[in-house]
Amino acid sequence: MAFWRRSGGESDDGDEDDTQEVSPEEQYDKLLDEASDALARGQSLYQEGGYGYARSVFKEGRDAAERALELAETHDLDGKEAEGKRATANQQIQRTDRKQFNAELDDFRPRINDAKETLYANDLDEAERMFDTLDEELAEYEEEANRHDLEGVVQNVRDLRTQCRNGLESIESQRLAARLDDCEGDLTDLATAVESRSPSELRDRLDRVATVIDEVETDCDDINDPDLEARIDALREDIERQRARVDSVEALEADLERARDRLNAAENGTGTDGQKNTIHALDEAASILATARETAEKHDLTEGKASVSTLEERCEEQRAQSLGGKERAAADAELQAALADVRTQVDDAESALESGDVDDAVAPFHNAEATLTELADRATEHELSVRQADIETLRDRCETGLAEAGADSREQVIATCRQRIADVEAELDGIEEAVGEESIDVLRERLDQADRDQREVKSAATEVRADAVVESAERAASRVETLRERIGVVEELEETVSDCRAQIEAGERSLADDRAEDATAAFEAAAEALSDIENITASHGLEAIEAEGEQLRDRLEDGLDRVPDTASDPPEKVPEVLQVSLDYDRLDRRNAIGKGGNADVYLVETTVGTESYDLALKEPRFSETLHSETLDRFVAEAETWSRLDGHDHIVDVVDWDAEPIPWIAMEYMDGGDMTSCTGELPHDQALWVAVAVTKGVRHAHRRGVAHLDLKPENVLFREVEGAWDVPKVADWGLSKQLLDHSKSVDGFSPHYAAPEQFDDDYGETDDITDIYQLGAVFYDLFTGHPPFEGPPASVMRDVLTDQPQPPSDVADVPPGLDEVLLTALAKDRSDRYEDILYLRDALEELLDEH
Repeated sequence: MAFWRRSGGESDDGDEDDTQEVSPEEQYDKLLDEASDALARGQSLYQEGGYGYARSVFKEGRDAAERALELAETHDLDGKEAEGKRATANQQIQRTDRKQFNAELDDFRPRINDAKETLYANDLDEAERMFDTLDEELAEYEEEANRHDLEGVVQNVRDLRTQCRNGLESIESQRLAARLDDCEGDLTDLATAVESRSPSELRDRLDRVATVIDEVETDCDDINDPDLEARIDALREDIERQRARVDSVEALEADLERARDRLNAAENGTGTDGQKNTIHALDEAASILATARETAEKHDLTEGKASVSTLEERCEEQRAQSLGGKERAAADAELQAALADVRTQVDDAESALESGDVDDAVAPFHNAEATLTELADRATEHELSVRQADIETLRDRCETGLAEAGADSREQVIATCRQRIADVEAELDGIEEAVGEESIDVLRERLDQADRDQREVKSAATEVRADAVVESAERAASRVETLRERIGVVEELEETVSDCRAQIEAGERSLADDRAEDATAAFEAAAEALSDIENITASHGLEAIEAEGEQLRDRLEDGLDRVPDTASDPPEKVPEVLQVSLDYDRLDRRNAIGKGGNADVYLVETTVGTESYDLALKEPRFSETLHSETLDRFVAEAETWSRLDGHDHIVDVVDWDAEPIPWIAMEYMDGGDMTSCTGELPHDQALWVAVAVTKGVRHAHRRGVAHLDLKPENVLFREVEGAWDVPKVADWGLSKQLLDHSKSVDGFSPHYAAPEQFDDDYGETDDITDIYQLGAVFYDLFTGHPPFEGPPASVMRDVLTDQPQPPSDVADVPPGLDEVLLTALAKDRSDRYEDILYLRDALEELLDEH
């Protein structure tokens, strides 16, 4: 029973109070007490679940409060408390109504679930009845909830009604889906019967299925079911395919009947004319059967394909019988198909000619001529004289068309192409001989004309399908590109020769003006250009330019011999190094100038005020992630190096930081490294370099740092105008504090490593290790070779077990150098100099004596 039928009637019982015997104030208080009592009793009933009775009692409280308000208005009393009681009563009534509604709605949910279970069991009629009943009852509840202004309850009722309507739509969808299932079954039956039933019967059945689908589509308008809509579309497409199959079956039967008629006509041919008539009838039958097979294959008509195959076999048998063998029959069929293609091509060419498109007609005529020549050879090979007439007819049509177009025949075009490509080859021979003799502009003009000629020949030969001429044109095109490249090389060489000549002349003028430094710079630039000239001329066989290069070489060597030596003394002052704080993002990177095991060095430019300065920027090498170990090692190198700079023979650090990546900005050493001058310096300069390097390393030792990776690559030079380049020690990445007693240091260079760097038995690595390494570096400086040479494993063995040859046995060295270097290179650490100071003193003594 509905809520409003169980909630209890409104109580109007009770005797009226005798208000005449009490004051209005007393009567007002009594009514408030009645309201409070009713609210308390209603709350108790609400908590016990008696929502209907609670509502009646709350209404009694509201009535008492309203009478109190009327009394207050009549006697001008303060009615605020009565007004509060009435508001509380209304809230409790609405709360009770909401609770009662929701409690009764809970009874609907299991009933809805029962209806769904019935739907899942495919009892559609019973499920429909259940959902309809539930929806009607819920409609009444929705109306009553609206009347009581219970918005939350109204939404709950609507949610339940939505479930009912969804259930009803699902029922309708299943019924419509069942009808579509029947349609699919009918179409499947029709697909299998398409070749066994009459076309009219099949069309009638397809119309009936289409009518059912239309009805289902109309019913689908009331529900939203994309799956049903997709099935309807698919079925409509299937119907159209089936209609097309029915039409194709009808057309196929007509083609088969026509083919049978032509095969019967072919059997009646006799004599020579009879053979022609037979072949003609068989050609027609074959063409009809080709169309029939295409139809049967396209629509997968099994019986139709079998019928076509039967008639094709009959056609081939009759053709073989008429032509005297299956091989000739097969060749004839291929020839016939090819002639059909040529006929179409000639038809198109004639149509183009009639339309005034002469250019569009000539190429097809030429192609047809080429094909007909091939077909005529095949007809002769297989003795198919019956096709020769067709070939000659088409050939006559081609000749007529070409004559009307005012064009040469194919054979005339081929002959002309052969002569023109021969002329192109002869011209290319002449150009090749003239390279280096004639001007570049003339050569290019001749080559461009030869290129245009070969392209025209290739285009014409392609049109008439003269493959041999096309290949000759392609070879000529390849020669053109080769010569074009060679002419480009010659042009560049001529510019380089001109520049080289200008540099030599500038050097000669500088010599005449006693400007030795300018002369040297000019001659060095000329030497670099001349080296390029000699390499290119040798590889391209340019004899004329090669001879000119030899003349320039003689002038260059003569000029160099006359340049006085301007740098014969140590510099009086080492160039100053920029001292400024740098912003990494403002460094203008130009190019890479060095690469180590874990770092790269770039030449960068920075601007201070209005002046630009070159610096060397060192950064760790990494791909995506910079590991903390690499970061720590790099920062440690930067910290160590920055403590050592400020010495004339240690590369200065201008600035460094760990952000955004670790970096060290150093002075740019523009004179290269020691590897470029080992074994080549005069004795006095070599001794001065050795002393300078020793001073730089001693500076580090005095600050508690050992280098441990001294090698020629780590001795860099700074150019000084009019004096020897200044050597400085770089790359302190493997250095360590002398108080750090670790037993090994990885990453050193084997050819300059000390024994203790390979074997702990020789002791620790420290400043004495640097003395050995300096001995190895200076050995290379004076002799041009390290103490031991060979693969790393072999060098390591020699360092541990063998004695190096005295330097004087290897090269011309200053007297007394053997003792100094062999002492530094002693395997036993105690046999070496006790301090790098003694090595420096020994070298200075040799320098003073020299």
